[in-house]
Amino acid sequence: MGGIVYAWMKTYVPTGKNNGCVDGVSLSIVDYECKHYVTSNIISLVLGLKNKGRFNIGGYFIYATNESNQTIATIDLSSGIISGESDLNPGELGKSIEHLLGYYYVQDLASMLPALALNPKKGERVLDLCAAPGSKTTQMAAMMGNTGGIVANEVSIGRLRILASNLERCGVTNTIITRKDGVAFSKRLLNRNIRFDKILVDAPCSGEGTLRTNPRTYLMWNLNTVRSLAKLQKGMLSNAFEILNVGGEILYSTCTHA
Repeated sequence: MGGIVYAWMKTYVPTGKNNGCVDGVSLSIVDYECKHYVTSNIISLVLGLKNKGRFNIGGYFIYATNESNQTIATIDLSSGIISGESDLNPGELGKSIEHLLGYYYVQDLASMLPALALNPKKGERVLDLCAAPGSKTTQMAAMMGNTGGIVANEVSIGRLRILASNLERCGVTNTIITRKDGVAFSKRLLNRNIRFDKILVDAPCSGEGTLRTNPRTYLMWNLNTVRSLAKLQKGMLSNAFEILNVGGEILYSTCTHA
């Protein structure tokens, strides 16, 4: 059995208890005697419920009920599929256990477009020059089927930690993380004759495109920042172009209008 139910049951239901009610491999057989090992804490966490419910095991299903004995959620132990209501509010998808386990990545449509346009293929060598927090890196890794190789570069140590966390959470295994200024990194790669089939330059910007979701951007906006970032972006793009394979593709994107 796959899915988050298997992950949690395998961790928290003791193997070997009650005649091996958990076989440690498939969890396909769960005896009624295992019921008291499936604690409300665990199931509440799996279901994303803020208040602990009551749980009954019947056949291959676990039923979570409210105080009126009405079923509020069902877990199919044979498939790991959960159905029912959740206490998560709109905008709280990032708090779900599925998100923490890397089943999905919450991403704005505009953030998805650069990777879709670049369209990295399986087996290709890709450079993500300004990779944090990792939405486009994880997206490209998925598009490549975790094959080939991605170099995910980020200059900020704080953002690099977030990048590393997201790559690990999403199970990305074809990516190397580096920490270097984008221009200097491109020059070093050129000196070592290292080139790429696809390059994404999702450059630092003034963030005008995020004003609708992040009003604080307006407070930080000024013309001096715009001019400084424009110069930085040109330097990144021109130097990244030098390490592109013949016939390769480079994509430049920002979340701004300036």
